[in-house]
Amino acid sequence: MAKNFTFRMDRFGTYCPTEKRDLYADPAKSPDTVNFTVSKDGFLKKREGYSVLARPNGKIRAIGVENLGGREYFLAVIASSLYVSERGFDSLRAVSGTVTGEGRVQFYSFYDGIYLMTGEEILCFNGTDLEILTPHVPLVMISTDPYGEGILYEEPNLLTNRVRQSFSPDGESRHFYPVLPDIQSVEWVKIGGETVPTEEYYWDGMNGCLVFLTEPDPGTDTMEVQMIRRDKAAPDRIQKCRFACFFGGANDTRAFLYGNPDTPAIRYHSGMVEGKPAMNYFPETAYSLVGGGSTVTAVLRHYDRQLIFTENAAYYSYLEYLTGENGKLIAAFPVLPLSDDRGNVPEGQAILAENTPYTLSETGLYRWVSTSIRDERNARCVSDPIAKALQKENCREAILFYRKAESELLISFGTTLYVYRERQDLFCRYEVPDLCGFAEWENKLYFFTDSSICLVGGESDAGAAVSAHWESGLMDFGSAAASKNLFWLNLLGESEEDMAVKITLLDEKDTVRAEKSILLKGGVHFSSAALRLPLRRIRLLRLRWSFPPRPPSAYGRSEPRDGSRIKRSKKMAMKNITQNLLKRLEEGTAEIYSRYRSRLKETQKKYDVALEELEDDHRRAMNAASAQGKIERKNTLEKMADAGYVGGGETVQVSLAAGAARAADLRALSGQQAKNAAQLQVEKIREEQDLLETADREAAELKGDTLSAIREQENLDREFEAEENQRKFENDLALKEWEWKKSEAASAEKEKNPTKQEEGLVPKIEPYAYLEAIVEKNTVYYPQKGYKTLDRRGILQAINDIVRDTNVSRSYRYELYLYAKSMGYLNIE
Repeated sequence: MAKNFTFRMDRFGTYCPTEKRDLYADPAKSPDTVNFTVSKDGFLKKREGYSVLARPNGKIRAIGVENLGGREYFLAVIASSLYVSERGFDSLRAVSGTVTGEGRVQFYSFYDGIYLMTGEEILCFNGTDLEILTPHVPLVMISTDPYGEGILYEEPNLLTNRVRQSFSPDGESRHFYPVLPDIQSVEWVKIGGETVPTEEYYWDGMNGCLVFLTEPDPGTDTMEVQMIRRDKAAPDRIQKCRFACFFGGANDTRAFLYGNPDTPAIRYHSGMVEGKPAMNYFPETAYSLVGGGSTVTAVLRHYDRQLIFTENAAYYSYLEYLTGENGKLIAAFPVLPLSDDRGNVPEGQAILAENTPYTLSETGLYRWVSTSIRDERNARCVSDPIAKALQKENCREAILFYRKAESELLISFGTTLYVYRERQDLFCRYEVPDLCGFAEWENKLYFFTDSSICLVGGESDAGAAVSAHWESGLMDFGSAAASKNLFWLNLLGESEEDMAVKITLLDEKDTVRAEKSILLKGGVHFSSAALRLPLRRIRLLRLRWSFPPRPPSAYGRSEPRDGSRIKRSKKMAMKNITQNLLKRLEEGTAEIYSRYRSRLKETQKKYDVALEELEDDHRRAMNAASAQGKIERKNTLEKMADAGYVGGGETVQVSLAAGAARAADLRALSGQQAKNAAQLQVEKIREEQDLLETADREAAELKGDTLSAIREQENLDREFEAEENQRKFENDLALKEWEWKKSEAASAEKEKNPTKQEEGLVPKIEPYAYLEAIVEKNTVYYPQKGYKTLDRRGILQAINDIVRDTNVSRSYRYELYLYAKSMGYLNIE
């Protein structure tokens, strides 16, 4: 007995290029697909098109979206000009100022400006104009006596060879010695805030000191001098950096720059100016050599740690305070190893997607996942499905971008774009223009090429229809060795636009065994059960859908479709949809709250770290205050001893006063510590509440969307049931009419020939009296068939359509089958 082989695929999987002859365990995975995306329900859908917004005369060097002062700006650099907008693309305006260089430009928001890194210099957009970065002139020492002894305050700045120093004149000295030995000249001198005329002093380069003609009046930090050092500035170290990351432990207070081709293994970081972040101050010693000389390709902030990547390794850094001279705390950022075999290849392209780091190397796309061990992160490869495709791409030229509105990770290799969806764990492949970068603004995706700025959306690529194809893996229908016969192919779906579809069946040798072209009418559900593709002795088969750019005229106009058949097709395509929706609601709700619990743990961990840092700061402050009190008491007693007070009530009084002052200082510090800890706890509770509210809102939205879909399906089911009941009633009525006509004809024949025996199953009477009614009804039920005549061919077609229609009652179809046999229509199958 012949065995029936069937295969059903109602969900489509990831793009997974393999050898053409590989037999897939899951044929829903496609070895060859272009310009198709997979919806959340697992259905195929052509990717979005795009429209061209502008084709400027000059080369486009960058587009981006950055925040400044609570306002979101869209920015574009074209040739040497910067254009910005706050409202829409049509309102782009040019900004005064010139953008140097010709290469790509990176945008970064930091503290009080949006910074442009050109690879030649750093520019700042302040909301109005484009400014050249003005270096901060550091105050290297304060409270300096005439002989150069004082308190170190700031380090020299790599961006400038100018420094300042504050002196405390004693009223007797005319010679003042700076702390730095490489001073070339004095630029200006101010005493009490007033500039001193140059004729009242001069610089003695031989002895390295500032000489006044008359002694300045005594005072503490009343004199400030700005000096120029001898060729010590190295602004190119900073200006040639092309990428930035902002980090500072709990807050982003410092800018970390990298990507200087002259010093590729060095990470520079900025300093603080009067307790505020500054992009124009990079201390001379504020840099780190990473990996013994490996090129730094990416730096990311991840919670309270910083991740640093080279091509073949990964490191991490964090904020710690070291105690310098005079008890001053110095911020340090040590670099420690994290992974010695996983890194990132494209410079500046490691990104955070839903707060998870992703890097790209020649071995694949990696997701860095934190473990339960502090500072330990594991790199997990997520690109196994497209591993073979990535081997052919140049990873150094890749561009990574996270599209928040769609939760998609985009990986661009020029004209090839891979889209990764972590939640569905699948990849799609698109053919696109030669992309140079992306930007997302108001939930819309923009991209640019060298010559145009484009907006993603619509059904065409700048007016040209999108071509797409999808090919399944080889299917064996449950038995790879057995030869099988294929009689028909049933495809169900929905088309949003008129599309010409070519369906091709190929065997394991890539030989085309059958091919069929059809036209899908836009806006309706379709069922192509009429595709009869009889194939003999098939072992393995591959299905390919091709969507040409536009419907060929050879396909002709699409014929009208009957509403009842559309609903039946939709019902078949959405079978058990209510159960599936409820299951997805349960899974989606579980995923939402699982994500909430994960974020809650991360929040708790973040605040635990912040509390530890707060306690460490408090401990250091208490120790410093206690030590300072002891020193002050000792100094006071020594002075009293020098003055002749060697004991007695005065000494006791001094000790008591010093102890009371020290206790007051310690109480003040403890009170501030308690206040800071309480504030930290309030922030933690508020953030946890926000997380819970977000999870509840997402769960409620998911539930509302699911219930709406269920109600829509229930309405569809009711409509279908009502139509099916009406159809069954009409079929039964037609059957009764046929029985009456058959009985009437048999009686008339018997009266005419009372002795003649019946031949066959039904008397051979003239069929047109009954079959005319069948053809008329078929014209209503199957309008696309186009019944026109009552000749033998038209009648045979009408009978065939009823016999094969499973929506017609079985008894009626069987009776009609027997009747057709008796009438001589012996080719009824």
